Amino acid sequence: MDKLLLSPVPIYCSSCDSRIKQNVGYYRSADEEGTQHCFCMPCFGGSRGPSILIREGSISKADLQKAKNDEESEDSWVQCDRCQHWQHRICGLYNNERHTNAEEEYICPKCCLEEIEDGRCVPLPQTAVLGAKDLPRTNLSDHIEQRLFTRMKQERVEMAKFSGIELGKV
Repeated sequence: MDKLLLSPVPIYCSSCDSRIKQNVGYYRSADEEGTQHCFCMPCFGGSRGPSILIREGSISKADLQKAKNDEESEDSWVQCDRCQHWQHRICGLYNNERHTNAEEEYICPKCCLEEIEDGRCVPLPQTAVLGAKDLPRTNLSDHIEQRLFTRMKQERVEMAKFSGIELGKV
């Protein structure tokens, strides 16, 4: 029942893409959509003028706050209302955005599976479950998707040549 301290999530500079090391100062900003941009000291200091250039445009230096990458985050816990066991919120698939009502019941994944197997609970229909297409797109997700598509296309071409069948049937 002690608190669990985790290492902070790695922070990368939005300008040069280098990792900002622990116990080092940096500048950060959050835009209206909640996207956080971070800048290492060399990029902030080396940027001449009132703004810093990034892929999406530029950010005003006046909007940036100085911070230090030394924070340890406390992992929060949640208790299942059925089995009374405690779990890390991440491990228990607890979503802070969805569970805003304090009176709302939380059932851990293990109890939920037991209820589905016993027939006490009906799983959500496939149409109610979000898929990959429903997730927000980012530069990284677009890059990964494009690399995967290209590699799969190469594999199909190689398989067609190796098997001696036409590409459309692979």
